[in-house]
Amino acid sequence: MLGIPSEEVVPGVTLDGSIVIDESIWLRLVGEPGRHMQNAHDCLKKKQYREAQESLRSAASFLYIAHGNASKPAEAALMRSARELDRLADNVSRGAIPSIGELRPVFARAHHALARHHAIKSAAALPDTHYETAGSYLGSSLNHFQRADWWDLALQPDSVQPK
Repeated sequence: MLGIPSEEVVPGVTLDGSIVIDESIWLRLVGEPGRHMQNAHDCLKKKQYREAQESLRSAASFLYIAHGNASKPAEAALMRSARELDRLADNVSRGAIPSIGELRPVFARAHHALARHHAIKSAAALPDTHYETAGSYLGSSLNHFQRADWWDLALQPDSVQPK
């Protein structure tokens, strides 16, 4: 059942330094990159630069983790987006504050990368009849596509964002 870790997987650190996370636990976190990107946007508007930098790094971290579990078609876009988010965080830490307009395309690309990755994960779960997992990834993919469109359309920052 989704949301309950498998008894077959023992979470923890492997010999190569990787962390094992049961997929049902990981699926609880699929919305976090978007939350961190939105928070970075909001913090930059309020001139809360340290918080913005932390949120950008957190969003990048989720994309790096997704990259480690991605199929070939999604890997490059996830890595590019993670690095873009890290570069924005570096800029903020050096005092080179990006404009809201500079954030939008970076955030849209990150959401597009996550959407594609989750769509691929959804399709991969279907042949094994993991329908609940497939549905969760598909829902997440749609959510990321919607958020990517929201950032792409450059709506006013105070407009209603999709939930």
